[in-house]
Amino acid sequence: MSFFCRAVTLSALFAVSSLTAHAAEVTGATATDLPVSVCKTAFYDIPLPEDASLCQPFSTPLSARAAQTADSPASLVYYTPLSTQAVIDFYQRNLSLNAQSPVNQRTLLLSEDNLIRIVVSPDKSGSQVDILVSQNR
Repeated sequence: MSFFCRAVTLSALFAVSSLTAHAAEVTGATATDLPVSVCKTAFYDIPLPEDASLCQPFSTPLSARAAQTADSPASLVYYTPLSTQAVIDFYQRNLSLNAQSPVNQRTLLLSEDNLIRIVVSPDKSGSQVDILVSQNR
C-alpha cells in the first residue's frame, strides 16, 4: 500500500475518533452524555478483547439501499487496558491482519481485501482501538 493510501486511511480513521469530540462540541454534551454501549464479544464478526470497554459504535449508510439492507460501513471505537503491541498481536492472531508501519504512534492493521481496517494507538495506560468495517463484509 502506498504512503498516500495509508495516510488517507489513517486520516479517515482519525476522523472517526474525532466524532466523539465533535458530537460533544455540537450538542454541548459532555463525554459521559455521548452514546457508549456495553462492549460485546464481536463487532461485525471481528472479535474484541474481553476487557474492551467504552464502546462507541457508528454507522453511516452509503445509500438508501444500504440503509434498508443494513449493508453499510460501520465503525467502533473502544478502550482496552492492553498495550498497543498486545492489541496488535490479538488481531494478527485472530484475523491475520497485516500491520503497517506506525505513524504518530498509531498502527494500522489491514485485511487482505481491505474490508477491515483497525487503528491501534496508545491511550493513557492502555490502547484506543478504532475499527472500520467496509461495505459488503
